Amino acid sequence: MITVWTAAAHWIAQPWGTIALLVAGCLLLYHDLLTPRNWGVSGSVGLFAVALVFAAQLTIGTGRSLGVVLLLIGLSAVLVEVHALPGRGSAFAGFILMFAGMFVALGGTRNAVLALSVTTFLTLASGLAFLAYLPKSPAWQRVGRQLSRRAGLTRDATNSGAGFVGH
Repeated sequence: MITVWTAAAHWIAQPWGTIALLVAGCLLLYHDLLTPRNWGVSGSVGLFAVALVFAAQLTIGTGRSLGVVLLLIGLSAVLVEVHALPGRGSAFAGFILMFAGMFVALGGTRNAVLALSVTTFLTLASGLAFLAYLPKSPAWQRVGRQLSRRAGLTRDATNSGAGFVGH
């Protein structure tokens, strides 16, 4: 008997389903990292989308839990580099482990290579476009003004290049 989750897992495990969820998840996580709040809805939805891909692969039996472990170790190495020991090079090793983990967790086949290649390209291209548009967007400028006001900055001080003047 096929359950609803098993049917959904087979749909998600298709290369195009995997690509769509990974790209959406990565972009939502990227968006959440660029926003001034600590953790938001976009980060949670992005994490859920990425987790769905790995859960689907494990459910239908194409992925292995070793991949998820490698992914988590790689993520931990990146976080250590960013927050605890900057400049030590653990982020590079972390990204290698994350890609290896995703490859193994996605089944280690040509479909995994295709999904990771297309996902990486689309995420980087979209992320760069996002960075090019974001500073010019009215919403982002509004957030910047609100943050400046909260920090006690005057508009003249930030525009004149005189530096930050606080209370």
